[in-house]
Amino acid sequence: MQWAVADVVQYEKTREYIDTGIIPLLSISFEKEMKAAAVEGEFISALTRELEREYKGRVFLLPAFTYVEGACANERQRLLDWTNYLKERGLQHIALITGDFSWKEFEYDLTEQLFCLPALPLEQLSDQAKREIIHAQIKNIMEILTEKWENK
Repeated sequence: MQWAVADVVQYEKTREYIDTGIIPLLSISFEKEMKAAAVEGEFISALTRELEREYKGRVFLLPAFTYVEGACANERQRLLDWTNYLKERGLQHIALITGDFSWKEFEYDLTEQLFCLPALPLEQLSDQAKREIIHAQIKNIMEILTEKWENK
């Protein structure tokens, strides 16, 4: 499920089967880090779309949590508010997926599973290489999420 009208309508009908929210954490920058932020955003967006596609009916891909580069400390409470809101409304598990390793500093403050992945510049890769890299990352994420699902 994605944040789109057709999927929301489907979610409302089958919400008891969809217990996991996926939130991409994406930074923006108009400084020297602009290209790196774009590479990171493109990679995380592609990965989370594919994760949703593979596990449609079990996960809900939410809109990206977007913040200014370097503002993780200031945004921590807003992210906690997001995840608490979603948990109060029935999502049992939330996966936060980012390429910004600054979030690791706050991992123990977060109540949800944080996945920090090194972002790769997809524009430099063949379609086959992109698929292989994304699927390898999804496999790692799903091992952890499956364990959470089984222990709920």
